[in-house]
Amino acid sequence: MITLLIGTLGTGLVTGFCAASLIIGFAVSYLIWQKALKNKSRKIISEAEAEAEVIRKEKILQAKERFL
Repeated sequence: MITLLIGTLGTGLVTGFCAASLIIGFAVSYLIWQKALKNKSRKIISEAEAEAEVIRKEKILQAKERFL
């Protein structure tokens, strides 16, 4: 009788640990993806700003050439 109770309790603990590890794994994965996406978006924005600055300077130069 006691071994049956311990076996059932052990199975419950194993199931609980599996569920907890899945939840923790999903949470860690989510946080890693969020950080990666944040870094990627920052990179895209900085590249777009640099490209916009180049285009702006080209347009200013074209305007100066047109009026000279």
